[in-house]
Amino acid sequence: MKKISKQSLDLIFKILDGISSVVVLPFAICGLFQDLDERSLRYCCAAFFFSFTISFIFQVLRKRNNSEPYGWQLVQMIVYLVSIALILLIPGYAVSSTIITGLFAAMLLVGRVLSIIKEHTYRNIIFNVACILLIIAAMIFGGFLYVCLYMLAVDLVHIVSLSFSGMDMKILMKVIRKSYVVDVITGLILFITAFSFVFPVLEPNISTYRDALWYCFAIVTTIGFGDFSAMSDLGRVLSVILGIYGIVVVALVTSVVVNFYSEIKSLPEEDETEES
Repeated sequence: MKKISKQSLDLIFKILDGISSVVVLPFAICGLFQDLDERSLRYCCAAFFFSFTISFIFQVLRKRNNSEPYGWQLVQMIVYLVSIALILLIPGYAVSSTIITGLFAAMLLVGRVLSIIKEHTYRNIIFNVACILLIIAAMIFGGFLYVCLYMLAVDLVHIVSLSFSGMDMKILMKVIRKSYVVDVITGLILFITAFSFVFPVLEPNISTYRDALWYCFAIVTTIGFGDFSAMSDLGRVLSVILGIYGIVVVALVTSVVVNFYSEIKSLPEEDETEES
C-alpha cells in the first residue's frame, strides 16, 4: 500500500491551514465591528482564537512534514490556547482582555525580534522595527481592539503568503528586477495619490479624497463601477492618462507571470519519487 508522499501531505496541510485562516475572518469581523453583548463577545473572541489555534496546528504539521523547525509556531499555539481559557474562565471581560492584550503584544514583539535576529538585511530590520512600533502603539492607544486588528492583518498576510508559498521567490524577484515592475507600480501609486487630490477639486460628484481614491482604483483596474465619473475636460484627460497607465501595469504584470514560468521551465527538473 502506497504512503502519501511529503509533497501531497504538504499540499493537504497547506489547504487546511488556508481554510482555518479564512475561518478566522468572520469571527474577527463580527467581534470587532458588531455591537455584541459581553457574553456573545466572549464566545466570538474564543472562536477567533480557536481558529488561529487550528491554523497553527496545521502550520506545525506542515513544518514537521518538511523537517523544518516549528518551535515558534508551537509557542504561538499555546498562547492562543491560554487566551481561550482566559476569555472563558475569567469573569470580567475587561480583566481578561487586558491580560490577553499584554500576552499577545509580548508574543508579537518577540516574533519581530526573532525575525530581525534571523535576517540582518536593512530592509528586514526597517520593516520589523516599524512593526514593533506599530504593535507598541496599538497596545498603548488602542488596547485589545487594535491588537486584534493587527492580528487580523497578520492573518490576511498569512493567507496571501500561502498563495505564493509554492513559488521560488528568488526567481520571481529576478524577473521583477528585470521587468522594472517596482518602478512602474511606484509610478502608478504616485499617479493615484496625486490625481486623488485633484479630482475632488475638478469634479462636483467626487467630493472627498476617499471617493477619488475609489474612482482612481476603478479606472486603473478597468472595472468601471459607474458610481463616479469625470465630467470636466481636464478630469477626463487625467482619467485617460490614468487608464492608459493602468493598462500598462496590467500588461506588465502579465509579462512577469509569463517570464516567471519561462524561467521555471528552463531549470533542470527534479526527479519526484513517491514513497511506497
